Amino acid sequence: MFFVVACILSCRAESSSTRDTVEPSVVTKIVKTRTFSAKQEFENLVPFEPAPNLSLGPSSGFTLEMDLSWSNRYFDEHGNLVKHEKVSVDKAGNESIYATSEFFFSIPKDGQLEREITGDNEVLYFCDSLGRTTQIIKKYRDEIKEKVLLSYSESTGELKRKEVFERDGLIESTDYFSDVINLIDSQRILNHVDKYRIDREVQAGVRGKKVKSIERKYNDLAGIKLISELVTEYDEYVGDTPTKETTSGFTSSVTTFGDGRSELTFGNPSKTTILRELNERDDLVKYIQIYEQLEQTNEATSASKPLLEGNSPDVQVYTGFYYYNEYNDWVELILNTGGKKFIVKREITYVD
Repeated sequence: MFFVVACILSCRAESSSTRDTVEPSVVTKIVKTRTFSAKQEFENLVPFEPAPNLSLGPSSGFTLEMDLSWSNRYFDEHGNLVKHEKVSVDKAGNESIYATSEFFFSIPKDGQLEREITGDNEVLYFCDSLGRTTQIIKKYRDEIKEKVLLSYSESTGELKRKEVFERDGLIESTDYFSDVINLIDSQRILNHVDKYRIDREVQAGVRGKKVKSIERKYNDLAGIKLISELVTEYDEYVGDTPTKETTSGFTSSVTTFGDGRSELTFGNPSKTTILRELNERDDLVKYIQIYEQLEQTNEATSASKPLLEGNSPDVQVYTGFYYYNEYNDWVELILNTGGKKFIVKREITYVD
């Protein structure tokens, strides 16, 4: 399967009703992340002010999705995250931990997660005799708030369906399909509350590496009213990493008013190009993202072009530069996120 569900390798035995099966994890690495806005000082870029809440994702415009907020992360010898502390900082520079998450593993060497605890929130994972996750339960103060059920194909053993329930019933379902002959894996997501549908498809090449993906969103469950479409092509692989990705398409937004009315706003077509540069160890050292807003397709030529040429506000460039230590862990990241610059420092302690 090309779509990876993170919880598939994480579970507790369905027959387990206690927490006695959890093996203690020994911390072998501590990573302290601190992010700062940056300023130019002569020929150098230097930290300026703390930026404790920086998180890159779809809303940031930067597709380099990373949580760069201030934190302390603790890992065991198998690379499992066993503890995550979120850190705040006041104007005087004093730090304090305001939230802690702990992760407990039934079999650490296999990455089999049994439960997560964050304050009054708890997540429990249950699996079958083959080690496949079949149920995830999310609790708040011991009250079940959400339940996830996963089922598998009897013939192939691959994930077939995922259902998410809240107290009022089914809120979202995902069906998984695999076309072995044409090397296509796909998903169909139905949101039963907001009444929309998302279809995803990944095309692999003969060597198993993905070459193309398509995501379409519909403003209905039947798949009639298309409101978003994104097509991504993956090229120029180095090892398992595509050093070039190109995504083209359009996205729309739906605004729901207090009286129940909904308003659909169509966005202009856009194109996002991602370029990656790797070092001799195949570590990412340079990340460039170029976003171009395009004008509506000309029906006569079936082509789109940038609205303006040159250094247009409709062309945005984001960059990231990584620097590594002798243990092959990155310890500094310099970001330019559309005009705003940041320096991310990671202080790493290795525990013998």
